[in-house]
Formats: sequence, C-alpha cells, structure tokens
Amino acid sequence: MDKKNSSFKKLGKHLVRTSITLLDSLFNDNLEQQQMLEKHREQLLDASRRKALVVLQLKTKKIAHFETVVGYVTTKRPIHEQVVIKIQNNLQQLRIVALRDIEKVSVLDTKNKHKLIAK
Repeated sequence: MDKKNSSFKKLGKHLVRTSITLLDSLFNDNLEQQQMLEKHREQLLDASRRKALVVLQLKTKKIAHFETVVGYVTTKRPIHEQVVIKIQNNLQQLRIVALRDIEKVSVLDTKNKHKLIAK
C-alpha cells in the first residue's frame, strides 16, 4: 500500500508543478503583451508630438500576411485602446487602428532631415 501511496503522491506533485508552470506561462505572456502595448502607445504619442510619419505593420485575421498603414497620428491626447491615423496618400481619410493589432511601429521624423527611428 505504501508503494501505491508514494506513486500517487509523486503523480500529484507532478500534476501540481505542471499546472503551476502552465499558469505562470499564461500570465507572463499577458505581461509581455501589456508591455508591448505600452511601448507602442509611447512611440505613437511621441510621433504625434513631433508630427512624424509612422509606418504600422498590422496583424490581420483576414489575410495571411501583414498589412501596412502609413500616415500621421492625429491626437496628442493619451492613447488607450485605439489610435487614429491620417493616411499619407489621402489626408482626408482616417483609419482607426486597435493597439492590439499593431505588430511593429516605425517612425520617420521629417523635421530632422528624414531620420528613421525604427522600433
């Protein structure tokens, strides 16, 4: 009987460790995602203040590839969940982009002789 009990205890400990590991990885992914959103938010606010051109690479569910949006950030207020981009080719057209859909942000500073700030 003692052999069966020790086997069950070992199995139980293994299951607990596995569950803790899975939960830890779940929460860490969420933390990394929040840090990335905050980084994009700060980059976009900085680009807005400098009136710099931004290039956004977006994750899309409809297309297997990435989508690219080029334009200017229209707000100087804090950005929460979405950002409004004034499209470069047609300044009358606006595009609302969710921060969670942004994969990469690149900023082209037009004031400093086209200095590229890729982040």
